[in-house]
Amino acid sequence: MDGLSMRGESLAVPFQHSLREFLEGAVGVYKRSLGEYEDGILEARVPRPVTVIIEIMDTGTFLPQRTVPSNTVLRELVSPEVVHSLGRPGLPAGGVSFTTVDQHGQRHLRMAKTIDENHLLDPIIFLAARPTDRLLSPPATP
Repeated sequence: MDGLSMRGESLAVPFQHSLREFLEGAVGVYKRSLGEYEDGILEARVPRPVTVIIEIMDTGTFLPQRTVPSNTVLRELVSPEVVHSLGRPGLPAGGVSFTTVDQHGQRHLRMAKTIDENHLLDPIIFLAARPTDRLLSPPATP
């Protein structure tokens, strides 16, 4: 999304007799408008610190909290300590899944996305870790 869409504004570009003149004028007006908001736009791109607390679902154990930037991919939070606490030696990072509880209830998070991309906006987030295979439905019994 560009800066104009985020601000919900339109820009007035003077009428020109040729498309080239119009586009050149529009570029100039747009660049000047960005200059007014440049600090705010750049500030929005800076990752924010987030304190992450991971609970191991099988045991109810909480791991020591860590502070990471909000542009951290969730899969990067799967440390050897998380794998060990799950009691699954050799479990790859892709074998762990995080869920969280927010105002909409429990939701499964996308492990290949960042904290920001998962829309985890609080300065402190709680993640529940479990092996991915525990998310699958049990087989039907005959």
